[in-house]
Amino acid sequence: MQDGGNSLENLSRFWRDRIEGRSETSFAIPGGEEAFLTWNRRVRGGHRWLSMIFTATVVANFGAMAFGEPPVWIVYSPLAPLLLLLLSGFYLFALPYVATWRSASRASGAD
Repeated sequence: MQDGGNSLENLSRFWRDRIEGRSETSFAIPGGEEAFLTWNRRVRGGHRWLSMIFTATVVANFGAMAFGEPPVWIVYSPLAPLLLLLLSGFYLFALPYVATWRSASRASGAD
């Protein structure tokens, strides 16, 4: 029962830090995976910003079409953020499967 209370306390501390603006919470995981978690957080944040940029370029594209034939660079401008969204989306999609695979390989190595 002690572990359940401890994990609940850690979770509440995590959210309290988020609400109060202390976003750099340290995740001490054996094996030095703290940098990996920082990388994942940055990829997720970048994916969110890319989605906003993509949406803005699509809106600009339709806005330009309202005034006639838009220039070619406006028509193709959504493709660059779309490609980056595709790549980061594939990465984020694969994360849970890779984590499961890694934990299974560690468990079989520990036996």
